[in-house]
Amino acid sequence: MEKEIDKIIFCKNCYATLNGKFCSKCGQKHIDKKFTVKDSALSLFHAVFNTDQGFVFTTKSLIFSPSTVIKDFLNGITIRYIHPFRFLLIWATINTLLVIGLGTFDEQTQMLNESLNYSQEQIEMNQKVQGYIKKYLSFVILLNVPFISFFTWLFYRKTKYNYAEHLVINAYGYALVSIFGIISIGVEVLLGNPAFSMGISILLNLGLMAYVLMQTFKENYFLSLIKFLVSFIMSYLFAIILITILMIGILIFKKVLA
Repeated sequence: MEKEIDKIIFCKNCYATLNGKFCSKCGQKHIDKKFTVKDSALSLFHAVFNTDQGFVFTTKSLIFSPSTVIKDFLNGITIRYIHPFRFLLIWATINTLLVIGLGTFDEQTQMLNESLNYSQEQIEMNQKVQGYIKKYLSFVILLNVPFISFFTWLFYRKTKYNYAEHLVINAYGYALVSIFGIISIGVEVLLGNPAFSMGISILLNLGLMAYVLMQTFKENYFLSLIKFLVSFIMSYLFAIILITILMIGILIFKKVLA
């Protein structure tokens, strides 16, 4: 009788009797061993990539059929996929680490600065802006989605999708762009030609986002490309205006305090 009592396993959190690996009362997993470095590494990987919701599965599905992922998610089938903004942030961060770590960002910004006939004051202002962008590059990519979504929503306002749903569409779209963005980074590393790799990056951006819109809204690819191109230009100009106003405001505020 005592041996049978010894075999009963209790939840370490709520002390309910366990009949499996997880407590049916509070959901606590039964762990009956010491933590190791491997456990910590796996926990960190799980926390970042949320593997229970399928980082690899979401990536593969988005590459082969972005419209399926988007429509599943918008129809409430969310457990299969990582949330679009979380997924975009992961891939944008991977891209940012590669772009900055391999020096691609610095080479491309230097090329742009040399090609523009700016005054010394404009160069200094541009360098400050680029410094902020470099520091928060993954979040800059993420923040671009609301602007793009506003303009795609305008173009497709006659469809059943609202602005919030356009956020999902464009977040997954930009995640796809970030996945394939590794190609342009590889070109830069192999060829050392920032202009060429930047061109590939822009073409990937336009081409893949047009492909996502074409699949989602079932329209002609060329028409999707035109719509996204206009959306991209308008959102870029809008972002530049906001950044300029913000930078001017910061400079004025500093002068007032000085």
